[in-house]
Amino acid sequence: MAERKRIQLELSEEAYGELENLKVLSGSTNAMVIRNALKLYKFAKEEEKNASKLIVESKGGEKRQILIP
Repeated sequence: MAERKRIQLELSEEAYGELENLKVLSGSTNAMVIRNALKLYKFAKEEEKNASKLIVESKGGEKRQILIP
C-alpha cells in the first residue's frame, strides 16, 4: 500500500455541511468522500484539457453540460 499523507482542512460551515451530507449519502468516511472528489476533479480537468465536454443526462433525456472551475 502506498504511503499516506495526513492533511488538516479548514472548511466553512457550508462546506463542512456538504461534506457531511456526501458522507451520509455515500455511507463513507470524510477521507473517502474527499478522495473520490479528487478523482472526479482530476478526470474533469483532464477531459477539459482534451477539449471534451462533461454532459449529464437526466432520466427524462434532458442534457446539461457540467462546467468545472
